[in-house]
Amino acid sequence: ADQVTLQESLTALLIHRPNAQQQQQQLQQIQLPQQLLPNWRHRWPAIYSGEGGQVVTVLGLRRQLLQLLQQQGTREAVQRQRFAALANIALTDLQLQAAAELVRHNCIDSTKALLQQLRNDIQGIRLARLVHDTELKVFEVQAAIAGMNLGLAQLQASTDNPASWWLIQQEMQGLAPFTASTRQTAAASTQHSATDASTRMQQLLGVSALVTEAAGASTVARLAAEQRPAAAEASIAGTAVAKGLQQYATAIQDYSIALGMLELQTAAAPGDTTSVSNSSVSSSNYASSSSISIAGNVMLEFGLLCSHLHQKQLEQQQQSAAAVWPADAAAVIAASGGFAALAVKHLLGAMAAQGGSSNKACLHVPSVLAVMSTDNNASAAAGDAISTASSSSDGSKQGAADANSTASRAFAAVWQAVPLHVFLPWVSQLLARLGDLEGKVLVAPLEALAAKFPQRVYLPYCLSRQHWQRHQRQQQRKQIAKATTRPTTATSSQKPAAADKASIALSRAGQLEALLQGLAVGDLPDFVPALDAMTFPAQRLGAWAQEITPLVQAGDKVGLVRLWADEIYHDIIGQFKTQGPAATARSIGGRKLLKQLTINEEFATTVGKQMQADFGPKGEGIAAMTLADFRQKWIAFTAAATPKSSEEESRRRLTLGRMSAWFERFAEQQANKGASRVPLLLPKMLSMSNAATFAAEYSLSNNTGNTSSSGSSSYSGGTGATHLLSDAQGPVAIYDFGRYAATFSSKQKPKRITIHGSDFREHPFVVKGGEDVRLDERIEQLFVVMSGFAGQHSGCASRSLHTALVTYDVVPASPRLGLLGFVEGTSPMQALIDKVVDDEAMQRAAQQYVRLFPRSTTGPAAVYAKAWAQKSDTEVVENLRKAERELPWDALRTALRKRASHPEVWLAVRSRYTASLAAASACGYLVGLGDRHLANLLVVESTGAVVSIDLGYAFGTAVLLLAIAELPPFRLTRQLLNVLQPHDAQGLLQPAMTAILEATFEGQQVLSSIMQVFLAEHLGEWQWETGVLAEMVKAATTAPDEEAISQAAAKPDDHTRVVDVKVNQVKLRIAGHNPVGIVLTEAKAKHGSTPAWPAMEKALTGHGQQCLRQQLPQQGPVPGGPGNVARLLLELATDERILGRCWEGWRPFV
Repeated sequence: ADQVTLQESLTALLIHRPNAQQQQQQLQQIQLPQQLLPNWRHRWPAIYSGEGGQVVTVLGLRRQLLQLLQQQGTREAVQRQRFAALANIALTDLQLQAAAELVRHNCIDSTKALLQQLRNDIQGIRLARLVHDTELKVFEVQAAIAGMNLGLAQLQASTDNPASWWLIQQEMQGLAPFTASTRQTAAASTQHSATDASTRMQQLLGVSALVTEAAGASTVARLAAEQRPAAAEASIAGTAVAKGLQQYATAIQDYSIALGMLELQTAAAPGDTTSVSNSSVSSSNYASSSSISIAGNVMLEFGLLCSHLHQKQLEQQQQSAAAVWPADAAAVIAASGGFAALAVKHLLGAMAAQGGSSNKACLHVPSVLAVMSTDNNASAAAGDAISTASSSSDGSKQGAADANSTASRAFAAVWQAVPLHVFLPWVSQLLARLGDLEGKVLVAPLEALAAKFPQRVYLPYCLSRQHWQRHQRQQQRKQIAKATTRPTTATSSQKPAAADKASIALSRAGQLEALLQGLAVGDLPDFVPALDAMTFPAQRLGAWAQEITPLVQAGDKVGLVRLWADEIYHDIIGQFKTQGPAATARSIGGRKLLKQLTINEEFATTVGKQMQADFGPKGEGIAAMTLADFRQKWIAFTAAATPKSSEEESRRRLTLGRMSAWFERFAEQQANKGASRVPLLLPKMLSMSNAATFAAEYSLSNNTGNTSSSGSSSYSGGTGATHLLSDAQGPVAIYDFGRYAATFSSKQKPKRITIHGSDFREHPFVVKGGEDVRLDERIEQLFVVMSGFAGQHSGCASRSLHTALVTYDVVPASPRLGLLGFVEGTSPMQALIDKVVDDEAMQRAAQQYVRLFPRSTTGPAAVYAKAWAQKSDTEVVENLRKAERELPWDALRTALRKRASHPEVWLAVRSRYTASLAAASACGYLVGLGDRHLANLLVVESTGAVVSIDLGYAFGTAVLLLAIAELPPFRLTRQLLNVLQPHDAQGLLQPAMTAILEATFEGQQVLSSIMQVFLAEHLGEWQWETGVLAEMVKAATTAPDEEAISQAAAKPDDHTRVVDVKVNQVKLRIAGHNPVGIVLTEAKAKHGSTPAWPAMEKALTGHGQQCLRQQLPQQGPVPGGPGNVARLLLELATDERILGRCWEGWRPFV
């Protein structure tokens, strides 16, 4: 098709024109490059598949085609010359487009080859004088921009590559004259924009050059400040370290000027800047879509730079070393109120420019929240914050003038320009900060979200409200206790204390509470208790035992009594207590029938009187006894009550009505309400994976006659029945529920239910009670973000890694209840292996393995510690291999092969298994995911995809706190490895993991902000982790990461210390630090003072082995980048000296 188009165009231009004048006129009208570009850009899939070589090959063929066509026919010399000019210009333009696209998709080698040919072509055009000097300058600048972006891409892949530094230095020198003239032009035209198209295009090219120079300057300054060896070798480090401030200042000025020029262009012709291809404008991987405006890309990069500089500024203030900026940059900073305000303003501006059309818009909300938080904390520390008293007394209706910092004022001024559904995935994080200083300016967007998305906001709000109320009660008790000992005073400029945050949050949420009541939320207030009723009594008792135990150990009888009166008794007995048979009667066909009691109602009827007698509804019995007596009575009560509650737990199938009558009445009640009902929306996880659904809900709510502004706090429609009951495409509502629930045999006895949607589909969910699933939700949200980064990386796209990480919805409904999306066609790895291995063989393998760990009265932790200290590596390895030999080497492989009907199907299954295993392993390591036993890894039997579930042990908890530390970074035992045969981990897993790590390392600034915001929430799993920090102080040495742990542990607020420790460890992971050093630091906190530590340290560092761990420094970024990080991870995961000492329940021999 291209050949035909080219031939027709050339024939029209060169054969059917009688004279040169007419030929020139036709040339200007037809503009061959513009005709060919649309056809060419339809052939971009080669780039998106990561095959950059195909693009270079096609361009080479196109060059040959032009040469052949030039030689065809009998043409005059003038025609041949014009043909050559036209052909060379068209090909050069296409090569520039291709180079910009290739470098954006990290096709580095292909871009190098293309740029070399491109420079040769430009040199040929110059020598032949085929174009004017102005057009030639455009080609040279575009080539320099592509070269600069290539150097930046190479640095992202490997910061120790001297060639990349030299390339950036060379291209910056080439761009310098053009950017200097652009600055002069911008200074001369600050009030008026050019009107002719040629000048406007020149200005846009100037913007491209400025932005590229800014990206190069900031990258050089940042990496040279880290003292990269390659920078010193290229003689850049000394200059950049000495003039790092000047490099950053150049970037600030360039971004500021570029935005000013774009603003003038937008004012002159609002549509033009968005229609111009931005292929050479942005060096950021987040600005890869051609539908995003140039201004949005520039604001995004400028905002991320200001966020980085804001963090550096805070670090310098801690060290009492304030930077002195050059005058021009200082003026830009001062005019906007500082780096924090600049970051918030431009990040929100980028979201507004993107219009919420892409998931990328959502990624930067956590960055905004993190900047606002740190800026407010810094202002409070300096005495500039608003008084706590005024902020709590006036609620949330204060304007931007009362904001606590320049960042908060910037947020209040700009947030309304951002589409509301962009904030929706982060509503839990917005609510978590409602009691902080920045919470005042977050009230307005939260109220707007509640008005537009009441059913989406309801559950996160209820969870936050429960936390605030419980925290408020706890603090009130502490204040009463302190009041009897000493009075306290508060200054007017201090940050709100922990005791006040809950009260402030509840005060600010007053209007939010009103918006989330009544018709707006439909049947959600009844749906959640019905789901909660599906939790068996045994699981309720177990969940509360985990909260009772710390209070008993701490001797907090007052807290225990209060918790019992406020929550425990009501949850176990009170809400299910019936008033007798008459209360359960219902009428059917004129006859009164007694309704069957639910499982929890039967339990309340059976043991309620005993619980009331022993402990009292308000905890009266607990107050009258000692904690030791309570502990004995509680153990006796649970032992006696559990068998009574477990009679039906062995049944795999129960009717929903047996657990809650609400399910049976739902469809009938909905039908009785008719058109006045507000449909109950299908539960969705608040994440970027569901951004399209939220955007549709937002669009529908705007089209239902809801005229309230984005900042309005009055509900006027939302996503009501108007569209959900029509044929319009929109969010899915719940039509009815399946009759039965299937009970799984795991510890919490989760149940699978089926929801019939208004889209005529069945939606399976798992109801998990007795456990807080909010951490699972956060990990799934992070996995979604990582998959998005992988989708922008050519190496991941070529291996289909961007779709390999299987995610599912997690919707927390209460602190002890959640809904999980069910992945169809999956089985636990253990179940698949059990289909091939008989029980006797598995028992023999387990018995062989535990011979190294004889039972003891001191507990399993002491036994394993003894094995570390006393058993030699040879004994450990031999024992592990004996246990492995009891099982077939290919049990998991055989189970998967049986599902493949053909050898080609098996190859596809193995390929999918490899990709998903690599993605799950790499991403699991980055979030510090543990507890990876065989029941927590599912496999989709038809495709081989690996799915990680039960994500509660994250952010290093499995190493930091477990008595028997889980040291392998992920599971890669013998059975999992043998599926890859005849290949090995180095051949298949290492390249895939390297690509995943490259993609995530490139997005480390965004991921760091997201994790920091997540970790600031008060989740239940983290309340018991604070005790380890005292040990971390003892374990801290002079290593950089351990210093950070020591500093974090010195902070007064327990939760703040936990957050800082976890954030620091996660930042080290996503920054590419040595995983050996990270695991050593975490393990030392728990085991550094035990006899097991010397052997544990030797095993982790590979002492006495010929391995990469012995060749690289344990602390700091890994030389060689993601490739060596992947090798180190594979070494740790497959080291038999470590696997042979893992907990027996982890089954390292399988």
